[in-house]
Amino acid sequence: MGNESNNIDPGQIRFLNNSVPVLTGGTYEIDVKQDIQSESHAEVKQNYEEKQSFIVQAARFSIPATTIHSQFPAPGAKEEYSQNLPFITFESEQLPWVRTLKGGTALENPPSWMALLLFEENELIYTEPKEGTASPTKTTLLPIKEAINPTDANIVGSNVTLDPIEQSKADEGSLSAYTIDVSAANFNAIAPTLAELPFLAHLREINVGQKVVDGMTGTGFFPILVGNRLPKENVKYSTHLVSLEGFGDRLPGGSAVIPNDKTVRLVSLQSWNFETISAGGNFTSLVEALDQDKLQLDFQQPTSWKEPITVAQQKVKNRYQKGYVALNSVTRLGESTFSWYRGPFVPVIPEHITNTDPNAEQALLSSDEALIYDSETGIFDQSYAAAWETGRMTTLKNATVSKAIFDWKKEGITLLKLVDTLIKEMPKGQQMTTATLNKMITESKSGDQKFMNYLAGQFGKHVTGNTSKSAQPVIAISDPTGLHKNLQSMPGLIHPDVLNNAMANGQDPHEFIHGMLRKSNINKNKKE
Repeated sequence: MGNESNNIDPGQIRFLNNSVPVLTGGTYEIDVKQDIQSESHAEVKQNYEEKQSFIVQAARFSIPATTIHSQFPAPGAKEEYSQNLPFITFESEQLPWVRTLKGGTALENPPSWMALLLFEENELIYTEPKEGTASPTKTTLLPIKEAINPTDANIVGSNVTLDPIEQSKADEGSLSAYTIDVSAANFNAIAPTLAELPFLAHLREINVGQKVVDGMTGTGFFPILVGNRLPKENVKYSTHLVSLEGFGDRLPGGSAVIPNDKTVRLVSLQSWNFETISAGGNFTSLVEALDQDKLQLDFQQPTSWKEPITVAQQKVKNRYQKGYVALNSVTRLGESTFSWYRGPFVPVIPEHITNTDPNAEQALLSSDEALIYDSETGIFDQSYAAAWETGRMTTLKNATVSKAIFDWKKEGITLLKLVDTLIKEMPKGQQMTTATLNKMITESKSGDQKFMNYLAGQFGKHVTGNTSKSAQPVIAISDPTGLHKNLQSMPGLIHPDVLNNAMANGQDPHEFIHGMLRKSNINKNKKE
């Protein structure tokens, strides 16, 4: 049957049996007859007849390269294909059905006139030319008469009838075809049967929407022809798209099977080579051979280590045995060191940190919070940090999520600007309390009430450390963040004036901050 599209949605695909044209390729004859006889004059009787032949031209002994969309395996490929059937995809919707097979027209589902055959290196009969370059796929270019009706009685060709146009070109010597020769024994062993052919070709209707995919948009129809032979491991193959026109009854299982002592000549419409390599075993053997030790790095103890090894060396050995690797790392201060990293699929029980759970009260807010620090060795474990960052980048790659985050940030910035405007408009010396802020926002008829309640109330209490209900005000006009008056109790914060003075005196800001933190820790230890 032909395609019966019902406008599938973008991103969908529909599988169809075939797309058979109204008239397949070949020569047709129109025979028109008309009988005239007068009822009143018996002697008036005349019979008229006219015949007119016409040709429906279609691909036959060659196909344009532009009709081929893709091939699998790819020409020249060298991979593991022992569990994959070869196939070829066309861009011409009706190509596999533009001709018919002799003996195949009675089938309800008409077969393709082409087949994709797979040959090992020694399965094709080929004589290299004395001059010129040998064909890599062992094809031979022959005049069309010799290609379809060989003069050698031991070679069986398609023996199809040429239409008048083809006959004229054949007589002129301008029509030729690429052919391959194969022993009838091999042909009978690997060629598809007449009953199998309809299942080796189908049509796919694909709607790619407005996206440009392989130069097309909207809906496209792609016929696919599949081979019937699985390749073996470590074997070189030639794949040939051959014409089976004229071979309908002579296919394996047919009523006129070719004797095994003959040679079969086929027209090769397209051919390419590929090579299979060893897969290292099938799925069952791979699963049965699974051993968690094989999934870990094989740690070779350096020859410089002397027994008994030191505590530090034992720690390194333990890390490698748990699936870790040492990778170069650069700290925030620019120091070069190394960190431990373990992938997610290493078969060992990972170290557990409580705040990796997104539902935990103290969930991770950055990749740095996922760093695990070993105080005994001074080395970081970056495994969770890398996983956190990978998850973050994967999330941001989602366009819907990225837009939602952008909109949320944009809304937050708008609200912060509103708060800043309200604070600047307050009378000098007046303090900002939660009640005052809420009143001003309500009167301005803009902003998010819940967000402002949090900003002026809970957030302010959090940064100041004063959670008393009676603590008022939370945020002051002179100190909108509420941080400056608490600098002494928050050693991680440095007043801008102090930092600016340090930079004015030529001090490196990173070194200065590092020193301030170190000094704070020393004072803290002395108090303890």
